[in-house]
Amino acid sequence: RMTTNGDIFGSVWGNNWLSIWITNQLNTRGTIDWINSELAVRDNNINTRATWDYVNQTFARKNTGSIQDWGWILDDSTGFIMQWGTLGNSNGTYNFPRAFPVGCFAVFVTNTNAQGTQVDNAFGYPVSNSQFFAATKSSGMANLVNNFPVAWLALGR
Repeated sequence: RMTTNGDIFGSVWGNNWLSIWITNQLNTRGTIDWINSELAVRDNNINTRATWDYVNQTFARKNTGSIQDWGWILDDSTGFIMQWGTLGNSNGTYNFPRAFPVGCFAVFVTNTNAQGTQVDNAFGYPVSNSQFFAATKSSGMANLVNNFPVAWLALGR
């Protein structure tokens, strides 16, 4: 049923008029106590979900690594890996501290000490996801590949 003022009667409104149902809702829900209780429930739900631990575990991946003479660091958000080390004698294939799951982009090799009067060229390159080659060439030895000590840095994912 509907009145001329637009009020509606029905079972949806508890077998009453819509205007009475709205008044009852405002009287029970419009109090400060009711509002505070609703806010307390909301705050409790927020606190349960939005703690720093929850945010860090869910959204902020942590970097991991092994900070040693031969070490590595992994950026968990991007998968970027940086690895490093030194070789007392170069001229060979060596294992990375950990394999690159996707691949090694580049290996950078440099001398760790002076080679006297000789000019040498340290170089290296990726062999696979788990190995690299490193060596030196000396101008004093007709550009022969030799085994001077080197430091290396590898980048990949």
